[in-house]
Amino acid sequence: MFAPNRKGFFPVIYNKFIDILDEKPREAFAALGTNEERVKFFLELPYLSRGQDQDLFALMAPMPGVKNNEKSEESREAGNAAFYAGKYLQAQILYSGAVFTADQTTDSYSLALANRSACLQKLGYYELAIRDIGLALRHRYPKNKIFKLLERRGECFESLGQFKEAAEAFSHGAKYIAYSTLSREKKDGLKEKFRTKAEKMKSLRPKSHEEEEKQDWALKVLDPHPHMPASHKDIEIHYEPHRGRFAIAKADIPMGTTLFNEKPLLFSLLPEKMGSNCLHCFKVIKAVLPCPDCVWVCFCSLECQALSRQYHQYECGILKLLIESGLNVYSFLALRGVATMGLGKLKALKDRLAVRNEQLGVGQDSEYSSLDFLTTYNLVSLDHTITPTEWILRTMAAVLLVRMLQITPFFDDSEDVAEDSIFVGGILLQLINVCPTNSHDVSEFETPVADKFTNACTKVSIGAAIYPALALLNHSCNPDFMRCNKGNEVICVSNRFIKKGQEICENYGLMYTMKTRDERRKILDKHYKFSCDCQTCSEDWPLLSSLKSDVAMDPNNQKLTRFRRFRCVHCGNNLPAFDRFSVRVNAVCLMCGKQTDLQQDVPLSRIKELSKQSVEKFIQGLWEEGMVLGRECAELIEKHVHLPILELTDIQIGIWKCIWIKWGNLKLVKF
Repeated sequence: MFAPNRKGFFPVIYNKFIDILDEKPREAFAALGTNEERVKFFLELPYLSRGQDQDLFALMAPMPGVKNNEKSEESREAGNAAFYAGKYLQAQILYSGAVFTADQTTDSYSLALANRSACLQKLGYYELAIRDIGLALRHRYPKNKIFKLLERRGECFESLGQFKEAAEAFSHGAKYIAYSTLSREKKDGLKEKFRTKAEKMKSLRPKSHEEEEKQDWALKVLDPHPHMPASHKDIEIHYEPHRGRFAIAKADIPMGTTLFNEKPLLFSLLPEKMGSNCLHCFKVIKAVLPCPDCVWVCFCSLECQALSRQYHQYECGILKLLIESGLNVYSFLALRGVATMGLGKLKALKDRLAVRNEQLGVGQDSEYSSLDFLTTYNLVSLDHTITPTEWILRTMAAVLLVRMLQITPFFDDSEDVAEDSIFVGGILLQLINVCPTNSHDVSEFETPVADKFTNACTKVSIGAAIYPALALLNHSCNPDFMRCNKGNEVICVSNRFIKKGQEICENYGLMYTMKTRDERRKILDKHYKFSCDCQTCSEDWPLLSSLKSDVAMDPNNQKLTRFRRFRCVHCGNNLPAFDRFSVRVNAVCLMCGKQTDLQQDVPLSRIKELSKQSVEKFIQGLWEEGMVLGRECAELIEKHVHLPILELTDIQIGIWKCIWIKWGNLKLVKF
């Protein structure tokens, strides 16, 4: 529950609470059976009850931060100096600082936006410049300077080939010249200039858009499931009492098929990324838009700013408190879920929330929407594995979140705040319990180039999210797909041919290529409460480093490939590739009695060449070309070789690199 790299006040309060919690209330708490009962029990204790002298949370108050026009003006002046020196990137950063810190009810905000729009125009970010101009005009920009902004707007539209809009901007600007402080002679000259520009724009034809942008089809599930739209139609969810829900392929699924494209309802950006990435969509921000009220978050667009209002209206004053608490991302996700819904919607679901349903999504006719609160709420939480000490810690965290919400407008419409606080606290506790086994990391790649995958690419965590459809899948140390993030969405693409009737598994962050079987099983048992017995574990597949060094040699000391067993070309039975320490050039099958010659019957050279070519295409972002080669190689491997084999592993890693470089979150950085 505690953030690994961020200290805070909650551990201190929690330890104090544990010290003063006597054995009798501990026993009474341990006997409770529901989350609401647990929260109610804690909220009624004198040291956690609002208004009591012993209240451990008594000093909590909203912390939106303070806008600072003086600081904004300093940043704007520094930006001006950089701009006039031709240092436009530096100027953009400084202007963004001015925008971020300015009070939006004053002209400091509009002046910072206007200056940044000039910088964005120089950098070729015309749409962003137009957006900033519009915002400046709506926020007290001096009337005597408006004509300059409208001229800039016209120039940006002209650069975009939107000549009709450019003409309107120049015509509109001509009318505002009258309010300027220029001499009459200069005003008349400018009016004529603007009219001439407007007439020129009217005579031009808009730029042709015949060259349509290539469809990012891998971002979409081309054949979505009718009842689970985030997943492919050939994925079916099953349920067994001791296994829970899991996915089965209804039909053969080719390599390279998009299996999931899922948007989360619960997502949270890491605090350290709240100044560089959008709070709502997680994308890297080029020109920051701040929250009007707090100084802790920013947005990439007006759309994201508006959409975030649903939850940020409650989080705005307490987000800093939550950051300073030292709690980990699970509490952020739980708060986001409750804040997104609001008290009214949660109370409307009260009867349905009271009944747990861990079979949602099972069968053909069960509706399962990733954006339905109930799908997340009903994910497995493994309550039976939670220790008494952990119950105390998690309930304490839920109580802290309730107390935070009590100092926001969240309960303003409540007729009984005490009763509603217990109800909401129970929901928060359930969401906290859901998080450990169902949340996914959201990442971006820091890279010096955007058109290919290099060794300098570094994967960096930027947040977390719960994907209710993806969360239904079981784990394998050799998963059936690779995934990447686009914003806060997740995209999953099959990395092999998946046969009809086969279980489709994901990976819980423990690939067989990177950790030994014992290491994987230890972590999975501790965090997910099961011992893995997937094929890679039962056969104890080697690490990637071992696969690379485990090279089969023929009698002439020639390298062949990396694998352990090959298949009889007559009946498909597995044959050992090694006889003690040397490769078996040929082997007699014990099933059919026929001989398979490793060099003549198994196309090893073709497999190696196809794998190499496929990987080369993938790391250059050439998806279609790489996939054609990869599929051909995988078919040969399926026919002739028993896994694991390095050549297929390399292709799968290539698929992962390609989807990240082509569709995933990228942040260009200098190394």
